Amino acid sequence: LFKHLQHTPVGLPVLAVLVVGMLSSVGYSSEPLHLKRRGLGDLFHLAVFGPVFTWLALACALHVPPSLSDLAICLPHALMAEAVLYSNNARDAVHDASVGIFTIAQVLPHSINTLVYGALVGGALASAAAVPATQVGGLL
Repeated sequence: LFKHLQHTPVGLPVLAVLVVGMLSSVGYSSEPLHLKRRGLGDLFHLAVFGPVFTWLALACALHVPPSLSDLAICLPHALMAEAVLYSNNARDAVHDASVGIFTIAQVLPHSINTLVYGALVGGALASAAAVPATQVGGLL
């Protein structure tokens, strides 16, 4: 895998993020970090799993090196993925608390959780509409 990645346009940045991604996955759900149990799962997911991994998947799919200017294209997916995770956390708040998992949704009332979910979905739709068609077309 390492030799193959050296000779592709996405190359070593993707390998680095794959390694960080594997370590992040372990840190999200396992000790000693277990970010999900500490109320940091949503923030971590929004910052890392959503935009960064989508950004690299886009670079791999298009066979181009990752570019910071392309990161905006990944924001709608990141926000929508976080909306799904957040809605699950809100739904499972009572059960999660009973097994020692702490999420942001547990401390907020249902009405605020509904607003957060709406903001995430709305943000995904708004950011998708805001990405210039020329930017998307330039990638294809």
